[in-house]
Amino acid sequence: MAIQVEALCAQAVVQNHQAAASQNYVNSYNKAHQNRVQTETAILKLQMQRKELISIDAARQIISRAWLPMLARLRSVARRVAAKANPSDDVLAEMMITEEIEQCIEESQAAYEQAC
Repeated sequence: MAIQVEALCAQAVVQNHQAAASQNYVNSYNKAHQNRVQTETAILKLQMQRKELISIDAARQIISRAWLPMLARLRSVARRVAAKANPSDDVLAEMMITEEIEQCIEESQAAYEQAC
């Protein structure tokens, strides 16, 4: 009987040691997580102070400023190159080029709207 009690006590000591080790792992993880969150918050604040981050509205304005001149130029391509592309039927060439460009623009606009 004494041997069984001693064995149970030894088992309890081992389990207690394992539980303490597990709690140490949990505490270490929680501390590391807390430190990471604090560091990320500090970095975010610093980036905002340095104006390295911009708002979604500002990003949209930048994209629009770049996109609008490109649209105008793309839409004029068909008219400018149609005669060179097909000298015998520049109207057909302009129509085909315009269709391709408009499809490209529609796909780009759909992708932009989906991303927003």
